[in-house]
Amino acid sequence: MQSRFPFLKRFVRRALWRISSRAVNQCSQQTGEVPLYAVSHGRIGVPRTQTRGAYSGCDRGQDTTPGSSRNPRYGAGARASDANRLELFPASFNRVEDLKEALKDIDVVYHLAASLRGSYAAQVANTVVGTENLFLAVREAEVTRIVLVSSFSVMGVSQTSVVDESVPLEPQPQWRDPYAFAKLRQEELAWRYIREHQLPIVIVRPGVIYGPGAPLLTSRIGLRLCGIFLHLGGRNEIPLTHVENCAEAVLRAGQVADIAGEVFNICDDEQPTAKEILKQYRRVVEKIPYLTIPYVLLRLIGSSTSYIP
Repeated sequence: MQSRFPFLKRFVRRALWRISSRAVNQCSQQTGEVPLYAVSHGRIGVPRTQTRGAYSGCDRGQDTTPGSSRNPRYGAGARASDANRLELFPASFNRVEDLKEALKDIDVVYHLAASLRGSYAAQVANTVVGTENLFLAVREAEVTRIVLVSSFSVMGVSQTSVVDESVPLEPQPQWRDPYAFAKLRQEELAWRYIREHQLPIVIVRPGVIYGPGAPLLTSRIGLRLCGIFLHLGGRNEIPLTHVENCAEAVLRAGQVADIAGEVFNICDDEQPTAKEILKQYRRVVEKIPYLTIPYVLLRLIGSSTSYIP
């Protein structure tokens, strides 16, 4: 099904790539702020053509005209026809008043912002505290839908062999890396606001986003060390989602009626194993030397490190 707002899909797709890149982390380090994207669809079923992109203000002093090659929000690849449909609104997750102003006349909020690096405290401050400020602002706005882009990393996948929306959240978040810890706390916060304040939140969890320019051999498959690729994924299926499909799913989460309070995992139909991906990579891209690390050995290493004081 084609989206009624193709330019919004392009906007969300580019936002997804930014969340998957170091640019957001660099922005957070420079200003302590992270970007917010809010999208207005119009009320009473009549779509407006204007879309507001609220961001954190990392572009001060730069050309922020949509389509400008100097504009890190859009870049030279943005279509000129989008320029009249997008409005940039400087805002900060640290200031609720900024967010209230950004949310005026906004119906649907796509919340894709998160810190990618830093300490536990830094990522919680940017990802979790910033999200709560957004929720506080939304409570006083006329927003009809919030789409929170979460992560597969929040699920306690070690508890089950089937990974779907029914899998509970990770019961031991302190064992996870700072990013996963912050995203888990962020999603827990969203569920609390759904229960206690009836905020119209839809949670989506993209799998491994891939596409042109994205690295295929992620940490789910293995790690490069001293010129050798340590294959850790074995026969585990990798929840791949092409960036086009992911952008479409995120966009539809803000459009489909009667799904507030639900969560959706995003992945493509075909789920290759880590072994299959590595095999194809070595055949098509680069014949890298590799060493397969058995899962049993990984479990032993993981168990031993948990006893280190």
